[in-house]
Amino acid sequence: MNKTLKVLVTVNALLCQLLPGSEAVGQVYKPDISNVEVEILSPVSRGKQNYQGLSAAEFAMVTKGVTKARFSFPIKIPVDLCSREDLGLFLGVIYDQDRVFFNGELIGITADPENVSLRKTAKPRLYLVPKKLRNCRGDNIVAIEAKSLVGRRLGPFGGNIMLGAWWELEQKSDMMQEYLLLFREIGFLILAISLVLMALFEKYSQNQLQIAFVSFSFWAGLMCVSLSGWLFTFTNHPKILYQVHTVLVCVMLVEFVRMLALYTRTPYMSGLSHWWSGLGSAAVFYVLFLSTGWVALIPFYKLILLGFISLAALLFVSGLARKSFAGSGLQRILLFMILIGVASDTARIWGVHSGPNISAYLIGVSILGIGLSLASDLVAVFKMADDARRLQQEKNRQEIFNDIAHQVAHDIRSPLSALDAALKNTEQMPEEQRIMVRHAVNRIRDIATNLIEKSRQRLGADPVSGNAAGGRQDLGEPLQTCLLSNLVDPVVTEKRLQFKSRPGINIDFELTVRSYGLFAKIQPVEFQRLVSNLINNAVEALGEKGAVNLWLNSENGNVVFTISDNGKGVAPEILARLGQKGETHGKVGGSGLGLFHAKTAAVNWGGSLEMASEPGKGTTVKIKLPSAEVPEDFMLELPLAAGWPVVVLDDDASIHQVWKGRFESVRVKERGIEVSHFREPDQLRAWVKDNPEKARNTLYLFDYELLGFKETGLSLARELNIASEVVLVTSRYEEKQVIEECRRLKIRLLPKGLSGFVPISIQSPLKNAAAVLVDDDALVHMTWKVAAKTKGIDLKVFKTPADFFANIDAFPKNTPIYIDSELGNGLKGEEIAKTIHEKGFETIYLETGHPPGSFAKVPWIKDVLSKDPPWAA
Repeated sequence: MNKTLKVLVTVNALLCQLLPGSEAVGQVYKPDISNVEVEILSPVSRGKQNYQGLSAAEFAMVTKGVTKARFSFPIKIPVDLCSREDLGLFLGVIYDQDRVFFNGELIGITADPENVSLRKTAKPRLYLVPKKLRNCRGDNIVAIEAKSLVGRRLGPFGGNIMLGAWWELEQKSDMMQEYLLLFREIGFLILAISLVLMALFEKYSQNQLQIAFVSFSFWAGLMCVSLSGWLFTFTNHPKILYQVHTVLVCVMLVEFVRMLALYTRTPYMSGLSHWWSGLGSAAVFYVLFLSTGWVALIPFYKLILLGFISLAALLFVSGLARKSFAGSGLQRILLFMILIGVASDTARIWGVHSGPNISAYLIGVSILGIGLSLASDLVAVFKMADDARRLQQEKNRQEIFNDIAHQVAHDIRSPLSALDAALKNTEQMPEEQRIMVRHAVNRIRDIATNLIEKSRQRLGADPVSGNAAGGRQDLGEPLQTCLLSNLVDPVVTEKRLQFKSRPGINIDFELTVRSYGLFAKIQPVEFQRLVSNLINNAVEALGEKGAVNLWLNSENGNVVFTISDNGKGVAPEILARLGQKGETHGKVGGSGLGLFHAKTAAVNWGGSLEMASEPGKGTTVKIKLPSAEVPEDFMLELPLAAGWPVVVLDDDASIHQVWKGRFESVRVKERGIEVSHFREPDQLRAWVKDNPEKARNTLYLFDYELLGFKETGLSLARELNIASEVVLVTSRYEEKQVIEECRRLKIRLLPKGLSGFVPISIQSPLKNAAAVLVDDDALVHMTWKVAAKTKGIDLKVFKTPADFFANIDAFPKNTPIYIDSELGNGLKGEEIAKTIHEKGFETIYLETGHPPGSFAKVPWIKDVLSKDPPWAA
């Protein structure tokens, strides 16, 4: 029989078995077996019992845990068959060990139950019936002595019992074998599909439904292979193989339930969809079945199957009822086919029917259909894979740049450490040079850090669009509120030194009162790079001589940074293109990236870059940035109070000269302000010791770094307990460590380079009065004391309610008391005010940064005020 004919015969046989009421045509007789006598032989002999049919007999034996029995039943042989020499008896496939007797004579054996502990399974049994044993006129007794090895079933129930011509029965036997081998082929097909999809989906897809389907199909394929009996080719240990088969069926059902949960969007089960979970389920079920005795295994297995099929049916029905089914209508039909196949096999195992096992066919067809449906998404998956490959190539090119940038940044840090060490021994270097070198070292360090940060962020950015994960186009440092003059000044100093060999070039940054205290939210390292590039461009346009001027001012809520040169200028048609990527003019080897990056940065900061130029007269670049709120610790003005002393501590004589000039210009002597200058910490300590009353009402202007001394301005403020009266005047204004310590001590900051530009105000005292302030903020203390002093008010300040209560008896009951609403550590000013009122004080005010309307009106508080001193107006 050729292969094509064999396939056709197999398909025909399957259809005959699956379609109800169909029979193969030919000389075959199916006897009616209505009465079966069973003699129980093991484990205990119990005599003979009668049952109505083979299914009832099988069910009774399994229920009773019988492992060996003799089944006897009468059959009649049709006259037209009884005379044939080739009469055969077909008993279906082997599920146990048995010996077959016909009218008392042995006619066939699968394995000797007494001497053989192994068997072949899923192989059809066909025996020739000797003519001498036949009774053509009456009943013939067929007896099958069967021994079950696994307890799954006992008896010849692997198919219909038939009598007929040997050649026809042999054909049926071959069909039965093909039927079982088809299980194996279906299993291998399912495994092949699942492994291919597993590789694709696991690599390219984040779709949980696809991964869950692959997991289910993988275990379903293994189950079909096991069902075919093909594993007996490798081993004849039925107990182990049966345990493996039950485990595979249970794991397949676990994965089917998980897949249904995803299809029906059942939230409490959809998280269990990854295919690796099947291995864990397999291990659990194997240990479970291994620990179960053979007698209890089958009932336990049947209960598990019933539980899973019930849960699957519930999920399917609830998904339809809730209209929450994912996927197409075809996929729902295929899922229903799987459900029917599994339910049919469960019913067969429970003995509800004894028909053929159709689960493998339905599962195979359904998996093929669902797999093709899900695989239609692979077009998008492969496109994504192509995009990933292209992006990887781009990423590889960027990584080369990043590696170089990272290495450069890393290598710079060693010489920077050496420079830092050298800067600690520069006592003889003038202050201006120290500041210049320190700024240069800090800028190099910032550039190196920024290079490393950009390298890291580029690795996480989209190589095509350049966008990082957060969607920003600008890579590197975050936005910071910065004092622009403090960033421009060191770059100008650096550029003067760079172009020192060209004496005809003059670079000037015009610092005025108008440029004082202008803040913007920018990236400081990027801004300084921008300023550096713009100065370089301006110098390039000058030739051997000329001027570059820079200045800052405020305009309509914006900070305007301007840089102009008196060079050769740019023609209008070229000017219109400048600022675009790759556009340059008059610069040998120029790439045009400097101006492009400057414009991009300004836009990213919420501003703009404008250019104006006239050939022969020069070029002006204006960068407009939104003004940022001035930080609380920055001195917008230096408030002096008439009659209050001022102390200046700095190791640099030139700074003392600057302050002398500033104070003389506002005539401090005429207002009773005594100014003391110190260059050493011990001089300051002696003055504070000799003038304890003055020291409490003095404004201190301290430098941070005092060369030749271990003390700093901050450490002296802590030591002398005068932090609330100190302003730190330092060239290290931008250093994080200094800023954090000042905020902790609530000390205000003033850049040393702006000492000559900070506005100075002096207010004269008016009349004597008395008041009390209770507030935990040292900056509020300083502001209120200055305002009170200028108005001639004797203000006493306390940081905590406990401090005030310790001195409360010293104040008359009519003294105005101002108390903060939030005093730290959970203390509320409203509650403290009530206690103060109970002690007889009537004039109590609540000072707060919150709107007055947010406080309930209470009788002991006269009014709710802002944080501003009430005498400032």
